[in-house]
Amino acid sequence: MVGGSIIAVLSNDEAKAVEIAERLGKREGKEEGVFYRRLEGAVRTVLVPRRGDLLKAAESLTLSTYYYLYVGEINAEAAELALLASASGVPGRAMALDAAAFRKYFGELGLEPGEFEEADRQPEDLGYVYVEKAFNVRGVGPVAIGLAYTGVRVHDKLVALPSGAEVDIRSIQVLDEDQEEVAPGARVGLALRGIEADQLKETYALVKKGIPLRDRLKAVKLKWAAETDRAHAFLGGIRALAAVKGQEAVLDRKIPATLRRGVLVNVNAKPRTPRVYGYLEAP
Repeated sequence: MVGGSIIAVLSNDEAKAVEIAERLGKREGKEEGVFYRRLEGAVRTVLVPRRGDLLKAAESLTLSTYYYLYVGEINAEAAELALLASASGVPGRAMALDAAAFRKYFGELGLEPGEFEEADRQPEDLGYVYVEKAFNVRGVGPVAIGLAYTGVRVHDKLVALPSGAEVDIRSIQVLDEDQEEVAPGARVGLALRGIEADQLKETYALVKKGIPLRDRLKAVKLKWAAETDRAHAFLGGIRALAAVKGQEAVLDRKIPATLRRGVLVNVNAKPRTPRVYGYLEAP
């Protein structure tokens, strides 16, 4: 049964990010920003968000079981990535062109720069499959591509969010190979039945029956951030808009209640204040 680990590589040096990703895996096909390595009984998936795309970095980071943060020049972009890594609560490793400068500016965040080491962590079973994209394939039908944060088997029934449609898994593929079942951490292609085209298009997660949902979490603001009443929320890769009311964030979509930590990003932050607003945690 194939499982895996998911690693995010964040950097303000695009060439260095690719170099680190290539030490961890290799590209398969033409998929941009995704690298793989086949391990014994598992597949490592490496996500490299495009430099300068903070929202994609937040999505990739909260999807991951481990991260690498490499800081080249000390600048505002480096600061935001360091804040994001610290706020996420995801375990990881920081590296820097200038370790002393990194400690000077980012030591307060609890990030200690070190040397590169390979690390793999399989996610715990959170009862859902994150859906990156979903579409109809001629001759196959509805297909969802994403990352499994639960074990799934062919013929399992899951609930699609946000529609609530019950779907049946017709087949499973990992790196174009058919599987009867997968463990948490596998990047999967799932052929489905039981969902209409309009419901498929908006699907962002497939959840096991009995997994509770929530749309309210505690919001913790970083001391460097400016106040806001709206922000982008990211938990387990799922993106939502959050209404921030003091220490509470109300999301515009339901998420699995098993997701207990996420990040808040305010893309409309005031000049000279970070766009990383803070983090979310289960109450």
